[in-house]
Amino acid sequence: MQRNQTSTTPTNGSFHLLNTKDLVTAPSGISGWNGPYLPYAVGATNYLDHPTYGNIRMAVFRNDTAWTDWANGKCVTGVTCSLWSYFSGFTTDSIAKTIDERVDGGDGIVAGNFRWYCYPSGGGISCDYFLKMAPYRNIHDS
Repeated sequence: MQRNQTSTTPTNGSFHLLNTKDLVTAPSGISGWNGPYLPYAVGATNYLDHPTYGNIRMAVFRNDTAWTDWANGKCVTGVTCSLWSYFSGFTTDSIAKTIDERVDGGDGIVAGNFRWYCYPSGGGISCDYFLKMAPYRNIHDS
């Protein structure tokens, strides 16, 4: 089942996000849903709340370029894309470096199947972690 993006307008800030809440609550108009598939609470309209690691999102990002944050990784016309799990709310990149070593052999922050992005937040840092899950049909090239 192909998941719906929260917006199909590339300039919309939520363009890359999928309706992750559909993994917990049955979406209307989709037959065959047998969830909930994850044990987490629904956060806002398109993410889940993880009790330890913050927000869980599913997103569509491009494969063809180095990127670390969602703004640079958006799936747009003419590029190959994948489904990525997207965790936000980490306060360090130390876990990311360990995951990167295991997933990609330590290829760094902007390449491979695991990427991360850290930014200043409330006097400290906040980090987003991204893990490539599967190929995804580019809705712009249909």
